[in-house]
Amino acid sequence: EMELSTPLRNYSLNHGEFTGRNFSNKTWVTCNFPWSTFTDCSFQETKLTACFFDFSLFVNCSFTQCEARYSVFAGCRFINCTFGNSLLLHSNFIGINASMTDFSHSDLYYSTFTSSSLEQVLFEDCNMKHTDLTYSRRRDVSFKYSNIEEEKL
Repeated sequence: EMELSTPLRNYSLNHGEFTGRNFSNKTWVTCNFPWSTFTDCSFQETKLTACFFDFSLFVNCSFTQCEARYSVFAGCRFINCTFGNSLLLHSNFIGINASMTDFSHSDLYYSTFTSSSLEQVLFEDCNMKHTDLTYSRRRDVSFKYSNIEEEKL
């Protein structure tokens, strides 16, 4: 079982399986979890710096008040997840497939959602300055109260 020491640095695990794990209030730096599955996990108030979760699956996960900087979630699938009140700066969400996921009240400055499929996703009251959603497919997506003037749609 993975050691939950904090900060966790330079840890790598391909195809990891995590169910019901509490990763809250942890600090992870340059960690890699590609092709992993996270079900019913909590990342509340977790700090992720330059972490890679490429092509991972997140089901019923909470990233509330998470701070992710320069982290990569490219190609991930998010089902019923929340990133509410999070700081997601310069993060890569390219090609994600998200449904019933909530990014409300978050700072998404310079984050990229290019070529993503978004269904029933909330971006309400977010800072979306320089956020890129070009070529994304959006169904039932709300940008209510978000600043989208400098966002690329």
